[in-house]
Amino acid sequence: MRFSESRPCGRALYALYYLLTNWKADGNACGREFAGSRSPRSARRLFRNCQRLGVQATMVISVSTTVDKREVLEQIGRKLLEKRLVACVQISGPLKSVYWWKGCIEEADEWIGVMKTRSELYSEVEKEVKALHPYDVPEIVAVEVRNLSHTYEKWVLDETGGSTAPVSPSGT
Repeated sequence: MRFSESRPCGRALYALYYLLTNWKADGNACGREFAGSRSPRSARRLFRNCQRLGVQATMVISVSTTVDKREVLEQIGRKLLEKRLVACVQISGPLKSVYWWKGCIEEADEWIGVMKTRSELYSEVEKEVKALHPYDVPEIVAVEVRNLSHTYEKWVLDETGGSTAPVSPSGT
């Protein structure tokens, strides 16, 4: 049975059909195994459709933020780790930032923190970072991690409260 993925209703039906025919015992039918059999664009569409249907669709994301003091970033990272909102925090710096602020070009030395977590935890991570961040407009950027080893993916999901990891297309 095939449904048109070019129409919203068709995408939802296709996602539902896929879920019903490929359901896994661990309950994560919207995992990365689908990305290996279809184009990345189709996999992202399925991921969004799964979210709309309320089906668990776990992906690893990398969230980054910058601050002017390493100690502040360490405090933010430790708080997120203690709450199990992130699996790890990597802190680098100092680095030079050049940006517009209130009509002027500014320069500053900053530190960057890169954190790995599950996609469904993003809003909680963002809320916590905003609460602890000293900037009026903090940089909080999340990107999907599309290619990663299965063991690392499982570790991130396990450390952030995920019970099972989806199967990676490469099986690594």
